[in-house]
Amino acid sequence: MLGTIGAVLGFAGYSSLFFGVLPSDAAALAAAQTGVDKDTTTQILDQMAAHPSAAIALMLFVIGHILGTVLLGVAL
Repeated sequence: MLGTIGAVLGFAGYSSLFFGVLPSDAAALAAAQTGVDKDTTTQILDQMAAHPSAAIALMLFVIGHILGTVLLGVAL
């Protein structure tokens, strides 16, 4: 049972990186490739980081990957 809970938490934690980190990386790359100036790119990335979904994804990552890994270790 602990293994299943740990696996689900770990999966949710690591999956949240796709929602929290990947969009800002893609936005920065797209801005650089299209020639957007640095000030505008910084403003865009700051606004993306300030969105509540970014904080939720970061919190889910921190809790999920730590707690999930610990539970998997205990289960083994």
